[in-house]
Amino acid sequence: IWEALEQHFQKQWFRFAMYSTFGVMRPKPAIVIVDEFEELLKRFPEQALTWASILIDMQVWRNIAKVIFVVNSDAGAHTILNLGRLPRSYVLTMDEAIGKEVAAFGVDETRFKMCKENIGLYKLAQKTPTDKVEDFAAKHLDRWARDLHLPFPLEYHHTWAALDEATMKRTLLDQLRKHLQSRDDTFTCKETVDRWMARAEDIIMMGHSADLLSSSQSKLEKRLDGNGVLASYIRRTLGNPVPISGM
Repeated sequence: IWEALEQHFQKQWFRFAMYSTFGVMRPKPAIVIVDEFEELLKRFPEQALTWASILIDMQVWRNIAKVIFVVNSDAGAHTILNLGRLPRSYVLTMDEAIGKEVAAFGVDETRFKMCKENIGLYKLAQKTPTDKVEDFAAKHLDRWARDLHLPFPLEYHHTWAALDEATMKRTLLDQLRKHLQSRDDTFTCKETVDRWMARAEDIIMMGHSADLLSSSQSKLEKRLDGNGVLASYIRRTLGNPVPISGM
């Protein structure tokens, strides 16, 4: 993709010549739209983040591309915003059409509202009896959220990097314990939480904060002896801003 963008840049031969010679009329950047990026993040998180970082570099530092990542959730959007770490990223939200806007195209406004004004869901529910549309819509939306949404941002929030090492580690451990204690299940009783926290403290306190921030969930899981729940809570905490009490 780097070569393709460079070729696009240089094919604008007149602008390229003027910019190279006189520093004016810089070639126009390519528009790159990355559709279904959140699905890619769910399936191949480490590879997708590396690839996205390269594209962001082309926009921010090289200015040869304007990149649009299409995501499904706030967690997907914040993953990209956290990855950029510069105030040159913006979130554009595509609102769903409202009932009055689609009624002119033969759409049943009542059923459309039952489908949460989602035209794709409305089409899927066309053969569903009216009294079962809301239940049909709720089940599909829940499934889409599970299948297509990230549970949390995959890249750390910049506020964690702004903390000194001791404060960062102490705050992370405090938040991690709160997350685990808030779980309402038999797998995180007090004995389990204490045991997991002891292991997490070994990993967090012994490592460098920069290594911790850059570690993927899979790498953390290996360091935590296969404890995926604990690894996901660490990444979830780092993906969101530092709590005010920890700043």
